[in-house]
Amino acid sequence: MTATELIVALLVGVALVELVEHVLLPLIFALKGRKLPPTTGPEAMAGKVVEVRQWAETGGHVFVDGALWKAVSESRLARGDRAVVRSVNGLTLWVEPDSGDAVTHRPTRTARAGPSAVGHCSVGALS
Repeated sequence: MTATELIVALLVGVALVELVEHVLLPLIFALKGRKLPPTTGPEAMAGKVVEVRQWAETGGHVFVDGALWKAVSESRLARGDRAVVRSVNGLTLWVEPDSGDAVTHRPTRTARAGPSAVGHCSVGALS
């Protein structure tokens, strides 16, 4: 093998490695990630178990994922009760009393720690 052939073989090898590293692997991981359940935003809230912090009549505030949220329910709830998020409407959670069969640990991707930027209500805003 001549020096020219060696250099060409080396350049082709490097190009293939770069193609795999910067095109194929990111594409594979992106496609696999589409099948995982959402970990942020309103879609991730459904099914989560929350703790009632304040309640009056059909509405109040619940604690979930390190933040207080406004919540409504057709059922009467009391401070300390557990409830399950059924849906999200804007910044309001629709909840039902926890019957004990709610899924509290759903498989999720690793997400960045901290409150969600969407739907987050600070504690000071409730005072």
